[in-house]
Amino acid sequence: MAVTLGMALSGCATTAGLFGARAERPEGSLRVVTYNIALGLWFSPQTPQLRRLGRDYSVRAALRNHPQLRDFDLLAVQEVCSDRGAAQIDALGRLGRYHVVFERADPERDGECRKGQALVSRYPILTSGRIDLPQLRGVGRSAMWADVVVPDSSGGAAPLRVYNLHLDNRGESFFAAEGRWGQMQAILAHIAAWREAHPDAALLVVGDFNSLANLGDPWARERTIVEMHRRYDSAISEYTPTHLLQYQLDWIFYERLQLQEASVVDLVRSDHYPVVAEFVVGPRPAPSDVAEVTSDP
Repeated sequence: MAVTLGMALSGCATTAGLFGARAERPEGSLRVVTYNIALGLWFSPQTPQLRRLGRDYSVRAALRNHPQLRDFDLLAVQEVCSDRGAAQIDALGRLGRYHVVFERADPERDGECRKGQALVSRYPILTSGRIDLPQLRGVGRSAMWADVVVPDSSGGAAPLRVYNLHLDNRGESFFAAEGRWGQMQAILAHIAAWREAHPDAALLVVGDFNSLANLGDPWARERTIVEMHRRYDSAISEYTPTHLLQYQLDWIFYERLQLQEASVVDLVRSDHYPVVAEFVVGPRPAPSDVAEVTSDP
């Protein structure tokens, strides 16, 4: 079940910092961030490791203050912990006037802090859900999806479907490229069913694909990434490491959006780096699409 939070903190310092820069960006601009926060081990400045550093090096501080992150419109987070008093989920909403939905990766499993994926949106989230993925090592995995209506470049509104995923990093053996492709096929089938009813809506498929290919070759691309490039545009197509071990694991794929720029943020708060993409949303194609996009395929 999704946890949904609509936070409105007018007058607080973090809100001013987040929305001042947003007003200067062009109409229809959309800043998208995907970030695996490594079970939120550095999410809060109150963790023992961070308290010893003497200043706030937390993920939460980076999302508030880093110039490439603080003004996000959509933030897809992986490895959010839901069993620590919901503190991480609550804090994501308290970054500003944001809406948050969360889905457990494996609702049947109590270990690993009951982790899952969260989507944090400046704009209202109309509906959301989960996709259970094939198991590779006896541990459940899921992807989440959400429908958002975002401003477009004409001053109107456009429907946007977002998929936030975290594929397995290994199977029964460490190399699980074909297993990840099987998980991706479940997501692609869900997209295809939705796309039949919404041929003109914009689409984002983002997250931690764990696209290791093989341990000895960080540059190699496994089948999942090759197939995603064949079907969709990628914000960062060239080899750009998004992990401390120099693998490109985190991706932003899209349709029906205009890419302006994208980058990997050199920020060590996790074993992953955030990936940021700036888009422009075009005019919506038909008045009925905003209402229709809420349907669950």
